[in-house]
This record gives sequence, structure tokens and C-alpha cells, in this order.
Amino acid sequence: MSGPLAGPRTGGVLDADPDLAPDAPLEVVLHRVLLRTCRELRARTALLVLPDEHAPGDARVVAHGLDDAARDALVPDAATRLALLAGDAGLGPDCLALPVHVGGVPYGRLHVCDKQGPDAAGFDAHDRQLAAVFAAVLGPTIEHVRLHERARRQRAWAEAAADIGAVLVGPVSQGSALQLVADRALAAVDADFVAVLLPRDDTSLAVEVVAGRDVPPALVGELTRPDGLPAEVVRTGAGLVVPDTDLEPLYLPGEEERWPELRSVILLPLPGDEHVGVLALGWRERLAPGSWQLDPTLPQRFCDQAGLVVQVARARADRDRLAVLEDRDRIGRDLHDFVIQRLYGTALGLEVLGRTLEPGPVADQVSQAVDQLDATIQDVRRTIFELSTAEDEGVRTELLRLSDVVARSVGFRPRLVVDGPVDTLVVGPLRHQVLGVLGEAVSNAVRHAQASSIDVEVRASVAEGVLVRVTDDGQGLRGRTPRGGLLNMTHRAEGLGGSCAVRDRPDGGVEVLWQVPGEAVR
Repeated sequence: MSGPLAGPRTGGVLDADPDLAPDAPLEVVLHRVLLRTCRELRARTALLVLPDEHAPGDARVVAHGLDDAARDALVPDAATRLALLAGDAGLGPDCLALPVHVGGVPYGRLHVCDKQGPDAAGFDAHDRQLAAVFAAVLGPTIEHVRLHERARRQRAWAEAAADIGAVLVGPVSQGSALQLVADRALAAVDADFVAVLLPRDDTSLAVEVVAGRDVPPALVGELTRPDGLPAEVVRTGAGLVVPDTDLEPLYLPGEEERWPELRSVILLPLPGDEHVGVLALGWRERLAPGSWQLDPTLPQRFCDQAGLVVQVARARADRDRLAVLEDRDRIGRDLHDFVIQRLYGTALGLEVLGRTLEPGPVADQVSQAVDQLDATIQDVRRTIFELSTAEDEGVRTELLRLSDVVARSVGFRPRLVVDGPVDTLVVGPLRHQVLGVLGEAVSNAVRHAQASSIDVEVRASVAEGVLVRVTDDGQGLRGRTPRGGLLNMTHRAEGLGGSCAVRDRPDGGVEVLWQVPGEAVR
């Protein structure tokens, strides 16, 4: 460097080059530049006032030489911050104020105050020129770090797309593929909440998987409303960016209080051959309209890859399902053509034999054997029917999936107990009712009870029906009357002739006991 600023005090300016710390966050880099500004100018305080990207219409202050309390006392409110940003106000006659340009456009303002040392009478012309150099360095520094952050985000999305693309070379279920999509998107965009929704019918979508901290497990399986934002994405095939959900009339978070409180959301289409799914990204704090998280360009490329992964996983699931159905059909034919016929022939022979016997114990035993064979034939026929109508995924599988959601949300996995032919008896509408109760009960334990352990028990039998018990070690009801989702569980039970009880446990926590009689499973 040459000219009037050349000398021993210019080394610190050169150290504040944009390559100062290319991997450091912007806030860290700005603090380092302000530190060197104070050091070279022998100033006690330096403030950089910038537009607040998270609060439109406000400004934020990055300060060196002040603690938080002193900074808030010096710049107490938004009006003061905006005045300092615009240059309409200063911090005193002995302070320097210089504009900071980013990309040739005025962006912020650097304030340097409190000259220190033996020559502390005030800043001289040389100090003002040196401060101008630091202000000039700040602009490219901000721009450089932003470019580096954008490159990092591009790399994160590219790595996320590569991770989900890798599942194409191996066997993977649709549920696992969707969960991988949600988990990778959550990490790439630094979101609080991610959900993948797929069409359930012509008017609504269902939440297939969720990711994020403190996400209620009961969300999985919930249907969205036909007039909400996800349905709009499906209708138009275009993504939607909502910086402030309070200002979006189509934002309908769902029934009751299951959806988390989100202030900003992005909804992006997952393309497919016939149906369009939706990837929902949400933040609990409102983001500025121009913030990088709300840029849909990079995540939409990820969604294109995710849509392909979902299609492949769905095709594999269809192929596997067809193989299972063919196998069930073969087993059913064998049972009907061979087993039932042999049992029928045996029963017919015993019945003929019984007619030749004199009344007595032997004849009674033969008659009982014939009755037992008839009952066995009915059981085999029922099994054949169940093979042809069984659900693709039973309650056991859904319970394991619910356990995975809870583990990702709160860091521990519920203890599961499944007893009896649950997957055989809990089918059709009853299956949906039981899964709804399980999701609601576990969700309440996770969200409201502050529990550190949850036990889930599901038992099923033809004689006794279905029993669902969910217990936790949380805060308990504390005198509160069950409402909302807990009342819905009661309605579900009563609709099937059963009952639901929610009560405090003697050793702490809550027990939910839901049961329906045997008639509901026959």
C-alpha cells in the first residue's frame, strides 16, 4: 500500500482482507474486522449497523467494546438503529460514521467512537482515512462471506441429493426413502420442521413422514385440508414461499394443535408420473422475505431428485406387494384345493362312521371330532380370506415407525409390547382407529407431559377385543380435565362399543387405557 496511509499502522487493514476467514460465519468475521478497526484507530468502541434480515423494517448492531447491556443502552430501539443505519443520527461529535457498500449499493454504516491513548483528543484526518479503508473492506468482506455461505448451501443440498440418490442402487422401502428425504432436507436448510406429504385421495394429502425436534408423532397419517397450501401446490405444480404465515389466509396448520407453530414455511412439489407430493419446510421464527432459507431454487432441485427416489421406491414396493399377493394367492389355493378338501373328506368319513355306531361315548367322541374338523375348515377359510384382504403394513410395522418418529423428536424410543394376532385382527377401519389412538396418546406424552420414558402396549384377541395402553412418567394431568385429542380417543372407543380412560398414575405420569370388545374384531 502506498500514499498517505502507508506506514506501520496499515498492516491491520491488510489483515482485514475478505480472505480473513473464508470458512467463518459472517458474524464472526465482522467481529474480527471491528476488533482490528479499534486496534488500528486506538478506539474503544466500533459498531456496524446493518439491515436486519429477520425483522424487515429494523436494523441490527454488531458491536466491539460494548457488552449487551451497554449496547442496548446506547442503541435502545428500532428507531435509533434505523437512524444510525441511514446516517440521520450519530453517536456523538467525537465519533466517526462511514457508509458501507455491498456490490456498489449502500448497505450499512460503520461507527467508531472513544479515541484512546495519549493523543485521545479526537480522531484526526489520518484516522478518518484509515476508518474509510476499514469501511471499504467491510463491503467486500460481507459479500465474500455471503458467496461462501451460498457455496456451502449448494454443497449441502448437492450432498443431500447424492445421499437420497444412493438409495436407488439398493433395496429400500417407500417409508425409508421418504424419511431419508425429510432428514436430509432438515439438515440442508437448517429448518425446525420438515414433512413429506403424498396424495391420499383426490382432495387431500397425508403426512407420510416428519423430521425435526419436538415434532408431534400424531402428525404422521394426518390429512391436510383440501383448501390449504399443500393442495394449492398440488393443483398448480409450483412451490409456495410464505415468509409470514400470519399473513397467508391459505395457511391452515391442521386439526387441533398437532402441527407445530410455524412462522415461515416453504412448500415445494415432489414431481411424479401421476401424483405430486409436497415437501414442507418450516421455521418457528419468522424469516425475512429475502433470507437464504426462503430461496426455493436449491431445494427444488433436491425435490426433483427426491421425486425420482419416491417413484423408484414406490415401483419397488408395488413389485414386492405383487410378489406377496401372488404368494398369498398360491397359499390360498393350496389351502383350499388340498388342505380343506382333505379335512372335508376326513370329516365326511367320520360322520359316516358315526352313523354306524351305537349311541354311547365312542359315538359322542366321533361327533365331537367332526365338529372340530368343521370349525377347523372355517378357520382355514377365514385365513384364506385374510390372506387376500390383508393390509400392506400391519399395526406392528406402524408401531415401529411411530417409535422411530418419537426417537428422532425427543431422543428416546418408547418401549413396545405387542401381544396376540394384532396384524390379523386389527385391520380395516379398526386399524385406522387404533393407529389414530396410538398417535394421539404418544403425541400427548411427548408434547405436554415432558416425559422421559413412554410405554406402549397393544393386545388383541377374538374373545377380549383390542386393548391399547400408553403410559409415561411425565407431569401427569395435574387436575386438568382431558380435552381435545384425548376426548377424540374416547369418541373413537365409544363408536366401537368400547371405552377410554385417562388417569394419573400413582407413581407419577399418565395412563391412557383404550379398549374395544371382541365384537369389534369379528
